[in-house]
Amino acid sequence: MEKKLFLWEISDFIFISIFGTLLHFFYEWSSENKIVGLFSATNESTWEHLKLLFFPVLVFTIIQYFIVGNKFKGFLFTKAIATLLGMLTIVTLYYTYKGVIGKEFLIIDIIIFLLGAAVIALFSFFRLPHGKGKNLTGAFIFIIITSLFILFTFNPPQIALFEQPDSLEK
Repeated sequence: MEKKLFLWEISDFIFISIFGTLLHFFYEWSSENKIVGLFSATNESTWEHLKLLFFPVLVFTIIQYFIVGNKFKGFLFTKAIATLLGMLTIVTLYYTYKGVIGKEFLIIDIIIFLLGAAVIALFSFFRLPHGKGKNLTGAFIFIIITSLFILFTFNPPQIALFEQPDSLEK
């Protein structure tokens, strides 16, 4: 079972990396369709870029749950916590390096995105066999995060997380 779980989590990492990268462009490719904007980046803010991690994880988690996830106690809870840790990794590393260096580098942003995806896969791989938490709680966390993305896509709070990088440098 451990080898199978490892392959699932590697697949999760690859899916997040590829689908998340494509999501970066979906909004523009859709001629700025508002429905597409609910799950893809509508601007260059950190918040909008968290969608590139979150929604691929959500899709893969749903698929994975019905195939192997129901064999793990607390599967959805573990995946939800892993997702929060991946998002926290991105936010923490991005603002840390930008604060230290004072500017952005695309290659560092890409590496940070991949590290966020890796955190999700690694946390899931090591934590799933130990079955903590309830699936209902995990589902609730995913619903809350999805709701926040929908709410804040077109009505963002006026804090740095929701501002585009250019406006942060003024």
